[in-house]
Amino acid sequence: MSLRTITIGITGLMLIVMISMCGYLYQEIFRHPSLLNLFVVLNPGILFVNFIYALFLKRNVSQIYLLTATILFGTWMTYLYLTEITHPDPFGTIALILFGGIVTLPVMIPLWLIAFSLEGHARTEEIAGERQRNEPQDSDPEIVLRSFPGSLKRENEVE
Repeated sequence: MSLRTITIGITGLMLIVMISMCGYLYQEIFRHPSLLNLFVVLNPGILFVNFIYALFLKRNVSQIYLLTATILFGTWMTYLYLTEITHPDPFGTIALILFGGIVTLPVMIPLWLIAFSLEGHARTEEIAGERQRNEPQDSDPEIVLRSFPGSLKRENEVE
């Protein structure tokens, strides 16, 4: 099982949990649908973005950062969710809406950028390696002679 499959699976599982939280929050906490819409956009939306990135980024280094972002986000949301359930607070809804989504962005965005930059760096190295493999070797005498100007006689010259 590849790291990419693990990252996609864990992010997808957390996404399902977040969507199921929306049902509970709608019944217990939210009475106004616009607050639920804001929660859906901010919280599972971040996991959805992480899920899409996990689908497109293929390098293990990038997947490690995406998996770290998923675990950090899930841990933070679990903490907020359990705090709201065990100690109900009139401002708990605001904490779940804003702190769950907006406050995590300063952590999530750098992790996404690092994953993208490492993906691009790995692809650049891969392209450079392919070019090096496709270039002829310097041990070929004709290529060595071609590298010195005027060392090869032109085909139409007579000896």
